[in-house]
Amino acid sequence: MTDTSKPGRPRTADAVDKQVGVNLRRLRHAAGLSLDACCVLGGVTRQQLVKYERGENRMSPSRLLKFSYAVGLEGNVQPFFEGCGREGAAGSSRSAPSPELLALSRNYLELPKGTRDAVRALVKSLGNGRHA
Repeated sequence: MTDTSKPGRPRTADAVDKQVGVNLRRLRHAAGLSLDACCVLGGVTRQQLVKYERGENRMSPSRLLKFSYAVGLEGNVQPFFEGCGREGAAGSSRSAPSPELLALSRNYLELPKGTRDAVRALVKSLGNGRHA
């Protein structure tokens, strides 16, 4: 039951918090992090991390940002909210981008425009032009 003694701020985790926890666990596994390693990087105890992953406790925005760096998302918190719709957690078949894809994207964006155009043309030719 939600405590309404502080208007606008429920004390218990809701469906979105639970989905964020599910995504945290999935992203931690994808990054190859153990519970203990993620605790150190996120600045929390093992018990607290388990509660976050189970959706039992709410995460502050600053904590979520720390975890985004821990799992290799470099400050991008959007993947933590995948599967969260207007009504709460709605489930999603989309997965967060892998750390490898994120690194590739960062490196690609650092290339000069002419080089990016050449890389895009090369990738298009390798895919037989099926993808624009």
